[in-house]
Amino acid sequence: MAIDISKKVLIITLLIFTVLTASFTFTHNMQLSNFLELERADTFENVERVQNAVATEQSYLDYIVQDWACWDDTYQFIEDKNPEYIQVDLQIKRSAGLM
Repeated sequence: MAIDISKKVLIITLLIFTVLTASFTFTHNMQLSNFLELERADTFENVERVQNAVATEQSYLDYIVQDWACWDDTYQFIEDKNPEYIQVDLQIKRSAGLM
């Protein structure tokens, strides 16, 4: 029961095709998972940069709002000479070390 040469060539060709397909699939999946991990790390890094930028901007805005908030009280004091301003706002500034 000998297999003729054309059947041997067909079997070898199919075997080589199967091995190459399996090898390609394996390496493709490995590379895909590596690229996904790199993309995930890059995304986390960019999100951290955005969070830092937002936090910095928020700190700056907090500072500006705190600075400008007392101006409203001061302008109101100039108009109405309310003595409560002297007791409350100036005492707060003294205790905070701003004066």
